[in-house]
Amino acid sequence: MNENDITINPGDLRHHLTLLEPTTGTDASGVVTTFAAGDPALKVWSKIEGLGAEDAIKSGQDISRVQLKITMRYNAAVLPTKQLQRWNGNRYIIKGIVDVQERGVKLIVYCEGIGLNV
Repeated sequence: MNENDITINPGDLRHHLTLLEPTTGTDASGVVTTFAAGDPALKVWSKIEGLGAEDAIKSGQDISRVQLKITMRYNAAVLPTKQLQRWNGNRYIIKGIVDVQERGVKLIVYCEGIGLNV
């Protein structure tokens, strides 16, 4: 199956993800944006494929980054301003979204996992 095919094999959608909404608050350092599940939480079944990974040292800390391609049924609530989270706590930052053939059937979401997502 190629990326332009809008069909989805339901058996491939075996990863359960929760969509996290940005919330803004303030602390002593100023405005802080965090992410939390909405009420009610939006959960989607998806297929997660790894595209690549890298380890780097930034500011003296070991950082692992994972590039992922996530396929799911179309949902208008999935936006680049939000994040996805697996049941085990791994979080994925949405970097890009493709509505395959712009038909509102299948989404391919490109994400980056940072930290313990390896």
